[in-house]
Amino acid sequence: KSFGRYLAIGLSLTMTDVVSLKQQADSAVAQKDWATALSLYLQALAANENSMDVSINDESQQDTEEQSKERKTSSDLHAKIYANLSFVMINCEKFEEAMVYGKSAVSTAPSWGKAYAR
Repeated sequence: KSFGRYLAIGLSLTMTDVVSLKQQADSAVAQKDWATALSLYLQALAANENSMDVSINDESQQDTEEQSKERKTSSDLHAKIYANLSFVMINCEKFEEAMVYGKSAVSTAPSWGKAYAR
């Protein structure tokens, strides 16, 4: 299932769709298909940013407990995608890009140890 066409026309994807993209990218990494993994992670990142923007721009003043949990889940997923993008870039020998994504993973989830390893 490819979500690229939805992103291109600005349709938002659900968190389930973002997770599906990440899982597909993880499978591509396992097969060392770096180009596919890169494309899927970038799609997941864009879709997750879209969902984060929607929740941040919500008109309500206070988050419900569910909204707060969803925002945390989205942020954690964002950090994992950044870390995995860093790993892909290392394997593509694009070290400067790997550093950028690695730093983004750390800044998104500074308490997540694996972010520092990437």
